[in-house]
Amino acid sequence: MKGTYIFLAQGYEPLEALAPMDILNRANVKCHFVATTDDIVMPSTQGYGIQTTMTWDEFLKDSSENGIECMIFPGGLPGADNLGTNAALMEILKKHYAAGGLTCAICAAPGRVLARNLGSSLAGKKMTAYDGFGRELETVGAYYTAADVEVDGNLITAKGPGLAIDFGLAILDRLVDHRIYEVVKHAMML
Repeated sequence: MKGTYIFLAQGYEPLEALAPMDILNRANVKCHFVATTDDIVMPSTQGYGIQTTMTWDEFLKDSSENGIECMIFPGGLPGADNLGTNAALMEILKKHYAAGGLTCAICAAPGRVLARNLGSSLAGKKMTAYDGFGRELETVGAYYTAADVEVDGNLITAKGPGLAIDFGLAILDRLVDHRIYEVVKHAMML
């Protein structure tokens, strides 16, 4: 079964990582926090860390054996910048996105990860991001909507930490049967 991966780099926004992971786990979606450095515990913008479930080498092995279903990029600064400048990760992102793989980013990550690395391949796509980051999307020809969450084909973007649950639910709705999505949403009292 293909994997779903949430990539953590130093300085990520923890709510934007934890909410999607929690929601996906409730539906038994195979999901991993991936360390993008040698550190197993990745420090967040608030200074505390999340223990990753997979090292970078484990991710490379797992994704080459099983494939990638979904790549998720939390925002936060400097976390989004650290993700977006990770050359090895960005090469994988480019191949994944070009092949039609589900690609998800929230907060600063739509601009600092996706726009800066996928460039004109985002032209015409409806996207959103944290207030002030829309210009980075427009620079590559994406249509910045300022919506809370935006879904356009294989691309899901969201504005920020307060919308992390909505972001996670949008991802879940793409990965599982809609009935499972409804069960999880109901159980979370949403």
